[in-house]
Amino acid sequence: MKSKFVNKDGFGSLFKAKDKSNPKAPDYYGDFRVNGTDFKISAWKKTSSKTGETFLSLSVQPENEKKPADFDDPLDF
Repeated sequence: MKSKFVNKDGFGSLFKAKDKSNPKAPDYYGDFRVNGTDFKISAWKKTSSKTGETFLSLSVQPENEKKPADFDDPLDF
């Protein structure tokens, strides 16, 4: 059995999402390690409305932190 790959401190990887079925899903995903802590990273390819330049919008979370649930209507009981 192979062991899980562990990034060296200060390094990580970013991969292009292959089968993106949800338009809100990230275009890229990956992980990296800083000061011994592992992080998950998500990236969306966007275009600036002001300059027309393409850029990546990022979201970073500690690997063991759970993402809050998304709600369509915050007042839906």
